[in-house]
Amino acid sequence: MLCCEVFLALCGMCCCVRYDFEHTQDEQVHLDCFCVIAQGIEKNANGRRLKDLIAEHDVVKNTLEYIQTHAPSSKYDC
Repeated sequence: MLCCEVFLALCGMCCCVRYDFEHTQDEQVHLDCFCVIAQGIEKNANGRRLKDLIAEHDVVKNTLEYIQTHAPSSKYDC
């Protein structure tokens, strides 16, 4: 579970505004690795467990909130 704990800590960090202004090279590498792992989640019992763990810790919810708050407006916004 150590790998999941590291990535959950990273996700809590990367959803913060601080990451936009200041982050270490290690944090960048960890974020890149997390993205690769997330893209490679398999459709099996282990994949479902990892997705459940990510959802349980509000990683997706927090990331979407961050994007909605910080993304530039689109010319198609109503």
